[in-house]
Amino acid sequence: MFRKIIASLSLVFFIVGCQSDSSSSETQDAGPMDSTYEPDRSSPNQDMTVNEGMTTEDDMAVAQSSCEGDSVLNFLDLAMENAGGDLVVDATFSSLNQNEGSCGGLGNERAFLFTAPTAGTWLFTVDAADSMLDTVLYARSDCGDAETELSCNDDRVPGQTLLSQIQLSLAVDDTVFVLVDAFMGEGSPFTLSARSVPVVGENEPCDLASEANTCETGFFCRITESGSSESDGVCLPNAAPVISEVLAFRAGDTLNIQINGSDQAGDVETGRLQLYQGDQRIILDPEENADTFIMDPISSVFGETSFAYRYRNNAFENWPQTTSVRVMLVDSQANQTEWSEVDIRDAIIVEDRCDEFRITNACGEGSACLDPDADGVFRCSPVTAPTVRSAKGYYSSETRLIGFEIGGTDPDADVTALFIELLDESDERVASGELQFDRITHTEDRFNGVLSFQLADDFPFTKVRVVAVDAEGLRSDSRDINALRPPRTADADDACDPVGARAVCSGDLFCFAADATAEPTCGEPQTSCPGDWPEPEVLSGNPNAEAWRFDGTLIGAPNYTTGSCGGGSAQMLYSFTSVDGGTYSFLVNPSVAGGDPIAYIRTHCGLGGEYPDFELSCSDNHGGFTRSALVRAEISAGQTVYLFVDGAETESGPWRGEYELIVRKLP
Repeated sequence: MFRKIIASLSLVFFIVGCQSDSSSSETQDAGPMDSTYEPDRSSPNQDMTVNEGMTTEDDMAVAQSSCEGDSVLNFLDLAMENAGGDLVVDATFSSLNQNEGSCGGLGNERAFLFTAPTAGTWLFTVDAADSMLDTVLYARSDCGDAETELSCNDDRVPGQTLLSQIQLSLAVDDTVFVLVDAFMGEGSPFTLSARSVPVVGENEPCDLASEANTCETGFFCRITESGSSESDGVCLPNAAPVISEVLAFRAGDTLNIQINGSDQAGDVETGRLQLYQGDQRIILDPEENADTFIMDPISSVFGETSFAYRYRNNAFENWPQTTSVRVMLVDSQANQTEWSEVDIRDAIIVEDRCDEFRITNACGEGSACLDPDADGVFRCSPVTAPTVRSAKGYYSSETRLIGFEIGGTDPDADVTALFIELLDESDERVASGELQFDRITHTEDRFNGVLSFQLADDFPFTKVRVVAVDAEGLRSDSRDINALRPPRTADADDACDPVGARAVCSGDLFCFAADATAEPTCGEPQTSCPGDWPEPEVLSGNPNAEAWRFDGTLIGAPNYTTGSCGGGSAQMLYSFTSVDGGTYSFLVNPSVAGGDPIAYIRTHCGLGGEYPDFELSCSDNHGGFTRSALVRAEISAGQTVYLFVDGAETESGPWRGEYELIVRKLP
């Protein structure tokens, strides 16, 4: 895939992707900031935005109550039974905004009277065609009395599904009021469904979609392991994690944090970090008034009921005045720990045994905490900077594609990245950045790495200066490339560059790798899908129809590829053959608000977004106000293409949900 270098106004460019990765040895930058994070509730500067359509206080003085008369709908009188046995009512919000649940609901609402026809656990679910509708659902024994609330839910899946779901244990003929509330504003048409479902207890298998069963009150259905695409999970307590200890250390410009704690469900996912100078919270971005980092762990603690959550960034480069930190953790259900504050200490410099996670102590200059004997014992071991022996550069001013082939020596065999400076005629820097090599090989003490990408702008440079960077952050001496050459032409079976910066294939040959471990070469790849992938579902329909519609789901789907614009959650694979040829659109709408699908089209099924010759289109959010995915492609008569529906990686994990696929032939 093309990696574009993003330039700042000062023409110093930076590489997008600041979060900590799984390498415990790398020092990360300051990381992403959560500019939308709520201020403390104790702040005196709280206010609320009143959207057009919300009922004002003066209006409510004369308006009918949303809990009286015709405003309250009798659910059973209106309900129809669908094919799955659910009782379903299609409805709209009232014009009134007079109630609010304990978990939110500042918009208009609609109240329903529900009398249980049978005893059991009843699951109430809000669905909507509007993928942007955000709801709150709550139940009361007395419609107008907030003190009688029985249950309240904002997002069915926090951060992913903005619609709502509650469950109630009811005896036969028990009567409750179920209120569907818009999170803000007037809302849009919705469907409220009710079904009686079996209840399963703690540590028992459960249906993640809450169709076959549901967990008892106070529990939720958690996936069995991080990244799992299975449809079943396990019922675990829906309780907030607890922090027992916070350790914070400074090593040079690096801030190292370890948070010890416990979590009954073992589903801690992320955290928040604030920096302090004395008693004063540091504003990280004055323009956005952002004061909070999103704090993703060095390695996941998912599944651990007793955990050590570790995080690092180079905060002291930008905020050297920091003296203490304030941290909080968040689990998959948006449960939060209490905030914990701790002073920062200097890391202890050691010479022999060391902390393998590099949190509580640090090795002296010229050494790093390693396990050279692979015996589980980490010691401060000498490290050596790499040396660049050869450097070739390639550039096309028409495409702005630039590529490098770098060779040298590295006794530690841990070169990972290339730092690049674009220089003008006066040797002044016009742009710079650091990128991971696309491919790198280590043989004894030698290394060879290749890197190709597209510049973000037409920078006025005359030469390039490169520096090899290893996993410990050690840098080689710089090496100048005074003349960049055009990409060379490669013949059949010759090594090539999928991006096209360093080498392009001759004639009708394509550049591709036979498998994940092979070097790309020129040849004619197969268009069909790999044998170990699922069989594609064929998209077909009445050729005279305005559109073809298909329902699908990523629940339980396997994960085997990704697109250039994202994905890697789980995929549904389709094949489409055009009869007459033309331009076609493929629109993927999530079936529930908050769903976040991704779509991409390929001519060659098994060759992904890293091969621009084969990916016709890739789409995440096709508009600023929708999470639907829309791809278009020009398809020749008789040509078969492959469509992938995937899920985005969200703050709460990969999205896997239901969707509608709409295929149209455009005029």
